[in-house]
Amino acid sequence: RCYNPVADRFEELSNDPSSKLLLGTTKAYSACLDNDLLYIGVSGGYIIYNILTKKAGFYEIKELKGKSVDRIMVAKNSDIWAANHEEFRILRIDGKTGHTEVLDQLLIKDQDNVKSLANGMIEDEDHIIWIGTNLNSLLCYNPQSKTTLHYKYSISDKNSLLSNIIFSMYLGKDKKIWLGYDIGVNYVNQQKKLFRIGYPFGETNPHTLTRGMEEDHEGNLWFTTGNGISSYNIKTGQYRLWQNQPGKPDAIYFNSVRGIAEDRNHDIWVATGKGVNRLNRATGS
Repeated sequence: RCYNPVADRFEELSNDPSSKLLLGTTKAYSACLDNDLLYIGVSGGYIIYNILTKKAGFYEIKELKGKSVDRIMVAKNSDIWAANHEEFRILRIDGKTGHTEVLDQLLIKDQDNVKSLANGMIEDEDHIIWIGTNLNSLLCYNPQSKTTLHYKYSISDKNSLLSNIIFSMYLGKDKKIWLGYDIGVNYVNQQKKLFRIGYPFGETNPHTLTRGMEEDHEGNLWFTTGNGISSYNIKTGQYRLWQNQPGKPDAIYFNSVRGIAEDRNHDIWVATGKGVNRLNRATGS
């Protein structure tokens, strides 16, 4: 479903009623927006939904054999990158020819042949694909040379990753690539290829892992976790936490938060396990 701020209501995303494929009855596993086209990862492939015409079409990825597209990304050259978690797959679909390139080998951990999940994919200004995994640290893949660099955590290097287990990724307005872990976040300085530690959480537990990130119009950072959301004010260096606590009025519908976004009115939308909240920035409620 999508929210229409002009009509102040949610609308179903569906294509031509005469088609057998209806977005409203299809389970969506991932999504990304490319201009006016919304790409939605579903079982066996992906749906492209045109926001302007409100039409949609399904595109099968035969190599997945019906498995879900758990991560999806559209590159600047229109190539589509898709990942499946169940069978540890990652594929590139040529945006012009439709040819599918299988890149599953990127997800194999070299020393013990253990496969990892692609938890995030981002393209930088040099058209390099950055892939954050749950075991194999951070991969830097060059589609032109077909070469891969690994960035890993090192206890002796303060500029290394915080951990080899990456849960989320985000591309900031200043082109920094942010990485989310269970112990905090840090970012990639693309000029020097260093990792600066930032904003660690107070403790390490499954509820504080960084599930998602958003940068608002003022450059402040918002983090979603399994135990509420936090915002970081870049001017004051202060945090603010929205979290339900016993004996106090609820701050959000549910502490388990999956997604967050800022709209054109600068309000913050929060997707929780039990509903959606909107934070009115003008009133603070």
